Amino acid sequence: VGLGARVVWHALQTLAGLPDSEAAGLILDVLLIAAPVTSNPTRWAQVRPVACGRLVNVYSRHNPALAFLYRTDHPLSKDPAGLGPVDSPHVHNLDASPHVPHGSNAYHFALPAVLDEAGLLAAC
Repeated sequence: VGLGARVVWHALQTLAGLPDSEAAGLILDVLLIAAPVTSNPTRWAQVRPVACGRLVNVYSRHNPALAFLYRTDHPLSKDPAGLGPVDSPHVHNLDASPHVPHGSNAYHFALPAVLDEAGLLAAC
């Protein structure tokens, strides 16, 4: 969540930059939760080929810590993907706001509901 999503995002960018589509379809599904990364649809389209399954942006509109930290580092950018939907047909957006306490980044409590809603919760 958060920093981990940023690490995954940078790995996706690196894989997407490999020559001759070496990484195309390398990863099944990508779930980025509270991602402090760009919400630019063009950038998301660039990493999309790496995932043969879904590219999921899980966000909460009520995460003041993410908003503050991202804007501190990117003062001229739009909100990060972790605060709202990415306007792209390549991205499945999932609003986790109902599952995350208002003003919190406590996604760990919401994870089962988020995974279930994303269709990624495996039945045991």
